[in-house]
Amino acid sequence: MAKKDLKCFTKLCGNFDYKMSDGVLARCLGVEEAAKRLEEVHDKVCGTTKPVNLYRRLQRQGYYWPDMARDAKAREEACLKCTWMPDRAECAFINVVDWRQPYIEYLTEPYRMIDTKRIS
Repeated sequence: MAKKDLKCFTKLCGNFDYKMSDGVLARCLGVEEAAKRLEEVHDKVCGTTKPVNLYRRLQRQGYYWPDMARDAKAREEACLKCTWMPDRAECAFINVVDWRQPYIEYLTEPYRMIDTKRIS
């Protein structure tokens, strides 16, 4: 570990903490506890649509270990439920109509919009 990285670590109440770039302290975990926490957080979010990846969720929970980003990415890639994408036939696609289309049709061909039965 580089010397400049060591300044990010502090010891409070007998625990090592890592000071993140935004100033939040995250508790440093050992190998066994890191694997346990990684599985806990993964099991909670596995299979859900997640805009936040597993690494960021672990950070938000206040955990840190040096290989956290690599371990979280490997866990997500190894899980079939996290990487599964539905077939195109299973997806429900809707046809979204542009709200401007009726106006464009009226301006380009105004005689089509007039109901001739109502006029006579």
